Amino acid sequence: MLHSVDFFVEGIPATKGSTRSFITDHEWRAALKAKRKPRPITIHDNKRSKPWQQIVALCAGQHWGDVWDGLIEIKMDFALPKPKKPSHPYPQGDIDKLSRCVLDALTGIVYRDDVQVVSAPATKRYSQSLFGVGITIKVMTPAFWGEWRPP
Repeated sequence: MLHSVDFFVEGIPATKGSTRSFITDHEWRAALKAKRKPRPITIHDNKRSKPWQQIVALCAGQHWGDVWDGLIEIKMDFALPKPKKPSHPYPQGDIDKLSRCVLDALTGIVYRDDVQVVSAPATKRYSQSLFGVGITIKVMTPAFWGEWRPP
């Protein structure tokens, strides 16, 4: 098993976005007829997040071996395009939503569940030419775990 791997995913990073839940009229009627609670539909408001996650997952799969069961550290450095007329000197996009999109993409490829990620430092910056995210995945050693061991 690799202990550390670095790679760059080229593309314009997308944020995970907020979720929105709603119940359709059809579901309301079906729930009333079946005497049950209606089931809400939950969607993400950013349509770019799913294609971005697929690219990240594909790149991760090319650089990483088997799914890891132990603790993991993921470092992310986002390189974002600078708008023609930026309204402020810092890049757009919440760093937590950028990170969440990458972490969700790595689930099932690098680790089984993102609860295994014990450290996830992230930076974002403007770039003039190359856009994407630099990712460093590091397996946390038993010295870091202390008495804890993966199930």
